Amino acid sequence: YTDYHRNLVAKGVVIKTTMNFIEKNRKALLDKYKTFEKFNEKFEIDDQLLNYLREAADKEKIEFNEEQYNKALPLIKAQLKALIARDLWDMNEYFQVMNATNKSVERALEILNDKEYEKILK
Repeated sequence: YTDYHRNLVAKGVVIKTTMNFIEKNRKALLDKYKTFEKFNEKFEIDDQLLNYLREAADKEKIEFNEEQYNKALPLIKAQLKALIARDLWDMNEYFQVMNATNKSVERALEILNDKEYEKILK
């Protein structure tokens, strides 16, 4: 997290952005992505949604910091996508999106799925 990202979350900009997006696009999203798996594979946060986020941040008087924004951008995108998934499906899908950005979770899953680990358990 950067200070800029922390401020976006603290002032509710991230959640308001996703709520607004879903309010306007729910039917189209569900028509296009019939399953969470398809959504997770194909849906990407576009520049239009990111611009809306930045405009909402400006309205909340959050000073834009380009360096911090760029550093936090992968996490911001993941968070937006995860919140959209949560609203369209459930918390499980939220965590599936967010955990994909967590290197510790990814490594743990690699270990758990490793054949050597399976042998140790037997």
